[in-house]
Amino acid sequence: MHPTKKKHYRVDDQYLKLKTHRAKLYISVLGIQIKISRKYYESIFGPTLKNENGYFSIRTPSLFEIGALEQWWRMNKANSFTEFYNILKRKAIPGYNIGYADRNDTIFYISNGLIPKRAPGYDWANVVPGNTMKTLWTETYDIEELPQLIQPKSGYFYNANHSPFKSTETNENPDSNLFAKEMGFEQYDNNRSTRIKELIDKYDSLDYNDFKRIKYDKRFPTPFKYSWMNIDSLFTLKAKDHPQVASIITQIQNWDREAEADSYGAGAYGILYSKLKKYYK
Repeated sequence: MHPTKKKHYRVDDQYLKLKTHRAKLYISVLGIQIKISRKYYESIFGPTLKNENGYFSIRTPSLFEIGALEQWWRMNKANSFTEFYNILKRKAIPGYNIGYADRNDTIFYISNGLIPKRAPGYDWANVVPGNTMKTLWTETYDIEELPQLIQPKSGYFYNANHSPFKSTETNENPDSNLFAKEMGFEQYDNNRSTRIKELIDKYDSLDYNDFKRIKYDKRFPTPFKYSWMNIDSLFTLKAKDHPQVASIITQIQNWDREAEADSYGAGAYGILYSKLKKYYK
């Protein structure tokens, strides 16, 4: 921000002025709806908020596209894969993994999204500088440029909000080296994806009942597979060394990793997991 000129921000060698807007909100006080007004700003990057750390602009492709519901509707009405794929090219849906199957045994998966074409050299997983036009992206990748697969020889694809580069048999996965790291795609597995692959690999072929058993499986993999923490040392602790919580440690260590509603181990582990989250970044 300009050191003296209010609401002016620097972009390269010039200063621009933030546009000021007011939003009308309703809050409930003792059951009574009260209308209040709050100020927010707009920069060339998008809606801009001010807090104790400064001004931050939020830029997301969904700011520029409102046709998602229509695209969902048209996808549902498609009569062939070609028609379905051409509808995807509208690029109206900001995110979501999309799977397709039809009566002709065509199967297709795409890690769909309005993915900006971002400048290299910045940490796009975090806040990037707003004082340069280099971080002002204006285009998104076309559908054909996103990770996808059609008719894998393995006969299946899967996704559990993990990496699109681990979506079918190993030698048929999309190659992560063909996609810019600035696209921000996950590279990791999670508990669900690890367990799904573990179960699928037990079958040479499967029928609908096998499919349902895999879908409704409630067991965690061994070891756990979190993208943000390693909790497996919990299972190597000696309970007797921690007498205050020895009983809980023993219950969790003896847990069969099935997430059943009446499982003490599952409940104890679930509470521990929720308590630990704040200690991991």
